[in-house]
Amino acid sequence: KREKIRKMNKNKSTRKLIKEFCIEHDFYFSDHESEINLRKMETSLKNGAAVDSKMLAGEEAEDFAVFLQDMDNLSLERAKSEILEHIPEENQYRLYFIVLLADTFERKAKLSKWGKEIREAVKKKIRCGLSVIRYQVLNYYSECQEKFVIDIQNRQNRIAMSGEEDAGEGSIAKKVKAYVYTASLYDIVQMYNKVGDELFQRNVRYSIGEQLDVEKNMKKTLRENPEDFWYLNNGITIIIQNETAFDYSKKSRICLDYKSPGIISVINGAQTISTAAEFWYQDTGAADPQQDDILRQNAQKQAKVLLRIMCVSNGGEKCQEELDKISISLNRQKPIRSEDIAYTSPVILEINQLYYADKVDDIHFRITKRGEKGSGKYQYNLTEFARAVKAYRTQKPGEARTLATNQILDYKREDSVYVNRILEQDTEKVFNECYRPINFVMRALAYYKEAGRRISGNLEEIEESVLGNGRYYFAAYLVHVLHEDTKDFTDFAGKIENLNEDFDTILKEYLFVLKRIIQEYMKENGEKMIDSNTFKKDKLYQKLCSYNEIGQDEVLRQDVQKLEEEIRKSLLPDVQ
Repeated sequence: KREKIRKMNKNKSTRKLIKEFCIEHDFYFSDHESEINLRKMETSLKNGAAVDSKMLAGEEAEDFAVFLQDMDNLSLERAKSEILEHIPEENQYRLYFIVLLADTFERKAKLSKWGKEIREAVKKKIRCGLSVIRYQVLNYYSECQEKFVIDIQNRQNRIAMSGEEDAGEGSIAKKVKAYVYTASLYDIVQMYNKVGDELFQRNVRYSIGEQLDVEKNMKKTLRENPEDFWYLNNGITIIIQNETAFDYSKKSRICLDYKSPGIISVINGAQTISTAAEFWYQDTGAADPQQDDILRQNAQKQAKVLLRIMCVSNGGEKCQEELDKISISLNRQKPIRSEDIAYTSPVILEINQLYYADKVDDIHFRITKRGEKGSGKYQYNLTEFARAVKAYRTQKPGEARTLATNQILDYKREDSVYVNRILEQDTEKVFNECYRPINFVMRALAYYKEAGRRISGNLEEIEESVLGNGRYYFAAYLVHVLHEDTKDFTDFAGKIENLNEDFDTILKEYLFVLKRIIQEYMKENGEKMIDSNTFKKDKLYQKLCSYNEIGQDEVLRQDVQKLEEEIRKSLLPDVQ
């Protein structure tokens, strides 16, 4: 049914996917040789052969991974053969990862069923417990360019909305044409099967948890009464950002041309599509699989859905505000939080585009939607990102900790975390000036928690209070010490990898120094105790940052200077 014009650069996508996986599991080293080996792995996968993590991590790594790409309708027996060829003869690793790469949701569902048998085969070869063998299927379908055909009832039954002639200035109707159809649900699901979550790029509600049994009831309707689906569902709304991507000239079908990521986006109905995909492609565990297949085939023919197509007349970039307004308004049946709305900011889109542009390194990162589980390193929810930016960029860790979510995400604030000039100037340049330290700061926040579990219980009361309440102080202070210029972070060079157990000694020195500054601060301000409220203000932090120059206690000032020098030696390259 699909008119294929596919130009999928799957090799680039698989390379990026493997790189993300290897970074997350410490198999990857950011050097030229690793990049060369990654390309060799990509070529082998393209030729149908399995590859393993030794090409990147060498023989000394604690863990081991085998990768195999789903090529030429891969069979279970061939998959086992390829994988076992790379598994060592003896159990010599802590964990074994078996990773299969599939290019559609449908193939991922089928390959997921092989996990038990493949893990048993690996267990038998190396004589280990199943608990150390991890099986995973990943998708690499984000590079899809394809024309998708959707069956509709007679075109004459459609509703068309276009008030361009009569609409006032600033009206949505001036820029957006709308069409309403009764369409095949299965055909719409095929887009998701090929494109994946990229299809929901503009949907503010995708993956947000549901309190009611909506998914369960949806699948029940598809199984038992698919002809009723149209009556029981709110429908699906798709935005098309270029008129040339939408062909409605045929009598009983429409064609959507997915030319590039984001050109076609489901802004309402993501839950419907993803749940229907699970119904059609995932194993249901039914007692009678043959009868199950019959029911699925019946649903393919009978399940219809109300489909609204909203087509931008003059290019999506000219009506960003209108598209956001449509997406937000159509998703008010469940509460929308401030972070859902803030996620639609063009600044977030630009930051994520840099991450997607095959720049999986220690600098770029991705902002995830509320409820979305990102796979790989350097992926953060919007509120985490905003608090981190507030802490290091404005050097106000107290505000970062205490501002309400709707306040810290407010783009109208004078000290907004969104740097709008990233939309007008060189995107990479502005990103480096403003957001380059994010991964370091997020690692500092995580390290502070990890170290707290290691050293807590052996500290004085004030130090314990700092450890429990001062993580934004700590992260902001590290950036202050390493890079005092808060206007331009282009040259920020904090070493993320050095924030580990070896840094605990310096952390203890930091706690000891800050304890003494706090004692002095309490005397100055007539405070008798320190609690969480102390760290909700920035007065104490300002004293900490300036103490190395204007501190009253000479010995303490020298200790602060020594602490800062130790921090620079540990976290900056080439500092002796």
